[in-house]
Amino acid sequence: MTPTLVYPLDGRPFLSDTGLTSAARDEIFIEYFKDANRESIPSWASIRSDAFQYVQYHGETGAVVFREYYDLVADPYQLVNLLGDGNAANDPDTSALAVRLARYRSCAGTTGTTVCA
Repeated sequence: MTPTLVYPLDGRPFLSDTGLTSAARDEIFIEYFKDANRESIPSWASIRSDAFQYVQYHGETGAVVFREYYDLVADPYQLVNLLGDGNAANDPDTSALAVRLARYRSCAGTTGTTVCA
């Protein structure tokens, strides 16, 4: 029996009828919404791949208030935030990542104009 969903699932499933899907992912989207029980933790959204992790923290109005970028090849333990180390010379261009992250954050379901894929 298949359950009836109140809200459509976003994205592609990890599992198929026969087990894990064969569709590899180059990156994953992760997000956290601030809740009343954890007032000290702001909302955030992130894209992570084998090579990098990009994170945006959002204030009460939804505006980006802080960003992090980690080069996971050179810094696998995420010790140096290249956007927060005070050295603008090594800041990566994250404009394409910011656009992709905004798309991920606005997606809804698996069909339509804001499909999650």
